[in-house]
Amino acid sequence: MVHKRRFLFRDRPVPAKARRRFARMTLRLCLLVLPAISALTTGAVSLPTCNTEAMSTQGGAMLDVGDMRFAFAQTEGRVAMRQVTDGTRKAGQRLAELTITLRVAPGSSALLTPGIPNQRVGQGRIADLEVTIQSRDQVVLSAMAVRPSEVHIAAFEQAPDGRASAESRLGMLEHLYSDIFRQAPTSRFVFSGLPGAARGSGSQALALDAVARARECVLQQLPPGTHLRPLRWDTASLALLHPDRHEGKWVRASVHDGAARPVRGSVTAFARGEHLACEAKTNIEGIASCMLFDVHGHDDEEEDQTTVVTFPGAPRPGSFLLPRTLVKASLSRRH
Repeated sequence: MVHKRRFLFRDRPVPAKARRRFARMTLRLCLLVLPAISALTTGAVSLPTCNTEAMSTQGGAMLDVGDMRFAFAQTEGRVAMRQVTDGTRKAGQRLAELTITLRVAPGSSALLTPGIPNQRVGQGRIADLEVTIQSRDQVVLSAMAVRPSEVHIAAFEQAPDGRASAESRLGMLEHLYSDIFRQAPTSRFVFSGLPGAARGSGSQALALDAVARARECVLQQLPPGTHLRPLRWDTASLALLHPDRHEGKWVRASVHDGAARPVRGSVTAFARGEHLACEAKTNIEGIASCMLFDVHGHDDEEEDQTTVVTFPGAPRPGSFLLPRTLVKASLSRRH
């Protein structure tokens, strides 16, 4: 016996009551699903996993630079930096020592939370390293050591009670972001001790992202009722595009915010090698383009084929679009 397959509502019109029920079910489904879709399309991300043990606490404040290790000890107004190991040291050679005098850090950066406690900073040179120290309340909070083509960064959590205050670490991270951004973008960056980020190395953009994640972790640790009103940090996205012109050394890049919206009217800088540079404002599509020229007036062809794109950041109501760099092999015009 052959049974005919019957389909729902095939042979009769849909009753009005069923249509209303179906409409209500569809509306409930949309209310549940649309917020999730909106979070994805606007670039919203979940908060980082904040490892409160990530700060460098074992053995106090220590900074590793290759085979060298440095220890820090603070007294009133000064930090003593002492080299404790060196895999390349010759027999009888003394390990280096340095005393760094601290001063109050300038607090005018747009990245800084208004009312954040003033940090104390100091700089000095030891071995082949230019060192910058951040400190507050007799606590060494971070150290950054710079040598040609390398930047080493370490955050610490050393205090008499074993923990620096969240306010102090917030100020340290905001200063640290600015300090990292000022370094040569083509350097290799090595970082450790940042909450929410494992020890890592890579590009300047990678180090800046690690600091931004660490700041999100510290914001979660601010005490209830704090007077601080930190700005929301938003990360820009840069992309190097193929030039749209044949003549000269044209470069082109796009700038978008964390919600994938084009950033308009912001000056974006380009550089290639030691001599070629130009800058342009982004258009309505978030694209900036200009022709590289030799800032020193030389006629020699630039051999370096790596292009550096720099976005200086932009303040927004209640938030700040962070400064960012992109280092990428140069692109030629598509034919």
